[in-house]
Amino acid sequence: MLSISWRSILRAIAVISWIASIAWFYFEPGWEPLIAVLTGTAAFIVSFFVSDVHISIPTSEKTKSAREERNRERMLELVKNSWVKGVLEQSLHGEVLIKLGLEERKDAVYNRQGMELQTPGKPNRLLPTGTKVMDVFDEMGQTLLILGEPGSGKTTLLVELARDTIARAEKDPKHRIPVVFNLSSWTDAKQPIADWLVDELKTKYYTPKKIASDWIENDDLLSCSMGWTKFCLSTARRASVRSMTFAVSMD
Repeated sequence: MLSISWRSILRAIAVISWIASIAWFYFEPGWEPLIAVLTGTAAFIVSFFVSDVHISIPTSEKTKSAREERNRERMLELVKNSWVKGVLEQSLHGEVLIKLGLEERKDAVYNRQGMELQTPGKPNRLLPTGTKVMDVFDEMGQTLLILGEPGSGKTTLLVELARDTIARAEKDPKHRIPVVFNLSSWTDAKQPIADWLVDELKTKYYTPKKIASDWIENDDLLSCSMGWTKFCLSTARRASVRSMTFAVSMD
């Protein structure tokens, strides 16, 4: 829906009436243009006495769908330019991406309540050389925690995952919009992660709050986050990060 206030409507009428009166007087001098002047002045005065609260104007489903598609395409392009072209490709300087050794750890689960990694002792499994991180991500239900020592390639894998999921989302609108976030800016422990994500979309990706809130509420985003740890999860109306059921270790 379009949103506009009665005050804005009346002031727009006033401006149009004044412009019309000038053109009218120019082509047909006389007292008649005074009608347009008085109409505009009346509308402008009344605008001070009406509410500035915005009203919603229904739009067609076709128009709404086209606008949502434009917003989606702009976000995909912005994330791609910022992270894939701006970080991944620049850091590699045109070199072939090194296929990092991956190791499956079903025993690494993030516990929000205890703030610890639970290790029930299940055996790790080495993945074949050249395994694509997106294949692992899909196999594990699109929930992934990437662990490893500093410099082991966590950020490279995360941005590679963002690159591949962006390419997939560009081809198929059924896939969520991958967006990279930096968890180090989530400093308020009392702030729900959904609110923090909306703030990040506003400040880092220049997304209007209404659009950002709708994306979070409708589970339209695939959140690729780095900071304390590197992880990627669906943002399906989560008030907090609860658990990760798969991890990639690069020790």
